[in-house]
Amino acid sequence: MDMDISMDIYAKSVVMDMYIDMDMDMDIVNKVDELHATVHIFDTDIIHICESWLTPDILYSEIQLAGYDLFRNDRINGKSGGVLFYVKSSLKPLEFQTVSPFKNQVWCRISDLAVGVCYRTMNMEIAGSENNDHLLDLIDEIGTKHVLLMGDLNCPDIDWSQHSVTATADKDTKSFLKSIDDVFLTHRVTVPSRGESVLDLILSREPE
Repeated sequence: MDMDISMDIYAKSVVMDMYIDMDMDMDIVNKVDELHATVHIFDTDIIHICESWLTPDILYSEIQLAGYDLFRNDRINGKSGGVLFYVKSSLKPLEFQTVSPFKNQVWCRISDLAVGVCYRTMNMEIAGSENNDHLLDLIDEIGTKHVLLMGDLNCPDIDWSQHSVTATADKDTKSFLKSIDDVFLTHRVTVPSRGESVLDLILSREPE
């Protein structure tokens, strides 16, 4: 895939993280009509959703969009978590798996472009105490590829406009920023996506 095509995919991608109110007991199945309407408006190539709340008993047919291939990794346990994304079938995406055991990730290839969605939960009881280290392993692994990584990695203490961490940043946040710098990934979202924080990430190795 040449650079113009991959950048066009990036430009036409819509960040659609669905943040569900836990008390509402809702999941993406209850928002399929809303999803169809949004896709109709934007005609996007890629739609990614974090915290899908999907479980293996939910059929692909219940959440499928016409004209798109669906890739999903369902929640580990409880109500939170789960990631998925839709890619236009005309792009001929193929699913692939990374070596890193990082929880809540799903990937496909579009020609030589690796496209992934990740969600980092802050609940260590769900993800395990080593999940942050697994995230760094994942960044190191995919950083050697032609890549587009999207999702919510819960890093509110990174000031993306200055490309630096805040005074309250923990060691995991500092390590994450260093890891994407080491593999020359560039973050594309600079405006707050939740409150005053930039939590929704789009990382790539493409030049500005």
